[in-house]
Amino acid sequence: MSNQVKKNISPFFWLHIKKSAGGSIRRLLTPEYIDVDRDQKPMNFIQAHPSQYNAILNNFRIPLGEYRFRRALFAKRYLYPNNWDDLLSFAFVREPMARCISAFFYLRNQVGWERSFLQEANATDRPIEQQFTLFLNVIESAQNSTSIYMPINLHFTTHTAAMWDDVTDENGTQLIRHIFRLDDLHKGLSFALNACGIDRDLAQLEHVNQRAHDLDYTPTAAQVAKIHSLYARDFDLYEMADGNA
Repeated sequence: MSNQVKKNISPFFWLHIKKSAGGSIRRLLTPEYIDVDRDQKPMNFIQAHPSQYNAILNNFRIPLGEYRFRRALFAKRYLYPNNWDDLLSFAFVREPMARCISAFFYLRNQVGWERSFLQEANATDRPIEQQFTLFLNVIESAQNSTSIYMPINLHFTTHTAAMWDDVTDENGTQLIRHIFRLDDLHKGLSFALNACGIDRDLAQLEHVNQRAHDLDYTPTAAQVAKIHSLYARDFDLYEMADGNA
């Protein structure tokens, strides 16, 4: 890697996939991963230093047009067109069933301007099985929608988006060099940081666990089939995740 590349960007590119321990990974990648304001005054690319591009791309509030769910392709074409292959790119993928259930509880309990999908659907008093069925139906509507803001909002759409498109190009070619299972978080992060010559104490990863409420619901057979239909390629992605770390 050239000295100019080293000066302008961090030695790695981490694609944050929602509901996959993003907060913990972000803290452990700092200071090489230069974070930006994601909520109050989000920064865009044209006003940023290249070292901030990674964090900006990981902010779901930043408009990307047709590349909304093609973030690795956007990065390769527009952010790092001359040095994409020099970057050690990696992402962590969560088992799709667990990720879907986690997203359900997360979005079910959201309040304020990024409102709960249950509030939007006027379904807060329904039994949880009906709520989860509604959740899956709304995901399907979001996947079929021509707008990233429908049928609920951008927050819902990005937190339930499939993982596959974000890490591949239009032909299904994997663009992220290393894709690790979230189950192998310690091993994957160790591999990525060591490959970049970064010495980091990962002891705090021992405290990164799924929240208890992520496991509070067991989908019905019909719901399991629906999840496999909605996230078919994500199950393939999880099965093919890097085992060499």
